Amino acid sequence: MNISFSKEDIKSLVFETLKKNDLTKNECNVMIILAGTVPDDNSGLTSSSYVDLFIITSPIKVYPISSYKNGISLGLYEYERIDAEIKTPYTYYGGVKAQQLHVKNGEFDEVLFTSNGSILEGTTFSFFAIKGDVILTPKADGRILGSVTRKNLIKIMHNHQIKFLEESILINDIKNFSEAFIASANRDLIPVVKIDNIDISDGKVGSTYHKLMSLYKKEVINSAT
Repeated sequence: MNISFSKEDIKSLVFETLKKNDLTKNECNVMIILAGTVPDDNSGLTSSSYVDLFIITSPIKVYPISSYKNGISLGLYEYERIDAEIKTPYTYYGGVKAQQLHVKNGEFDEVLFTSNGSILEGTTFSFFAIKGDVILTPKADGRILGSVTRKNLIKIMHNHQIKFLEESILINDIKNFSEAFIASANRDLIPVVKIDNIDISDGKVGSTYHKLMSLYKKEVINSAT
């Protein structure tokens, strides 16, 4: 894409958009879209012209208190996103299908992507599991979105000397998890008590989640307000 805006230009336009929509004091979603122009190559797919910039804001979805208190369930869905390191409309195609299959009918609260026997990530969140005294999360090796929230949480665990590993997590190992949780910018951390109808440990929210959520609130949420 040929982009005529610098990062500073886009940053200024985002803040201007937030101000005009009276969202400077409230949490919201900000979608930055680069698209448009007329293709000028033989395939009809690319263009040498500058693309258009769209900035769209919407109120953030507020998750029920019960999700954080009692935990949620995840349904498994075999899908690996193309170009998982970037956010584009086509990378959410599988997520839309998964939501319709597992969430829309009320069977599960969220969907967890899997590929060839391994757990990857959620439709719009990162996944963490606790096994023994170690927190596990899949590697950001191009198969999952790196995620700012994931990076912040890893930094917190490193700074507080909490044991964690970035490695493959097998579906067959779900029964051995003592805890699990998801993480994203608009959810923060939400505990998981059931995956694909398998109870995680005793099916209750664990102490490791509570510890991490406390640290996350202190170092990320409160510091941003």
